[in-house]
Amino acid sequence: MYISKDGERLYFRSWNYNAALILSELAKIVENHGGKVKPTKTAVISNYTVDDSKREYSDRKKQLENIVAEGRQNPKTLEALEDVTRKLEELEQIDNSPVTVTHTTYISFVFDGMLYYYQVDDNPFFPFLYSKTPLRGDRYSRDAALDEDKKEWCFDCFFRAGCARADIVEAANLIFNSLCNAKPTPIIRDSKRQRVPNRYNDGYHYETIYSPERIAALDW
Repeated sequence: MYISKDGERLYFRSWNYNAALILSELAKIVENHGGKVKPTKTAVISNYTVDDSKREYSDRKKQLENIVAEGRQNPKTLEALEDVTRKLEELEQIDNSPVTVTHTTYISFVFDGMLYYYQVDDNPFFPFLYSKTPLRGDRYSRDAALDEDKKEWCFDCFFRAGCARADIVEAANLIFNSLCNAKPTPIIRDSKRQRVPNRYNDGYHYETIYSPERIAALDW
C-alpha cells in the first residue's frame, strides 16, 4: 500500500489493520535483534470495522427496543436484543484509538548478512510472498526470486476486530523466525533461446542465453 506522506490518516478493515500492526511489530523485532529496516512513511490507522459494527449494532438495538416498547416482541425478539446488546458491549471494550504504524503491507530489512523482503496481500486468502538473498558487501542481487510463504502464523483472530496484542506479537515473531530459518530464494535471470552457429560446420543450433545478473547497491 502506498503511503503518500508521514502520518497519513487511514481507516482499515480488520485484516488490513491487524496486518499493519504485525508488520510494524516485525520491524521492531528486527531492530531489537540488531538488524536494519528500510525506512518507510508512517501511517495513523484505526479499525473501520469496529466503528462500522458499532453503528450497525446500535441501530439494530434501537429497532429491537422500539419493538419491545410497543409490546410487539416475541421470544425471538428478546433473544435477538440480548445478543445484539452483548455484541455491542464487546465492541465498546475494544480500544480503537488511532495508532501509528511504520509498515502496512510490506517490509524490507537486513539481518545477519541477508536482505529480506516480505509482503502480505489485501486479501488474506491470496499468497504472501518473500525473498531472501545474501548481501555482497553493500550490494545484492535484484534477481532474487519471490517465494510463497506458508502463512503458518495467520490465525483466524486477525480477520476479526479486537485481536489481542499478544497474538500480534506472536505472529510477528513467527514470521521473523520463519524468514531466518528459510533458505535463500533462488536467483532467476532473464533468458532467451538464441540461434548460434556451429563451430565445425555451416549449420546452427539453439542455446539458452542468460542475461547478466542485476546487481544493485543497498542505498538505505
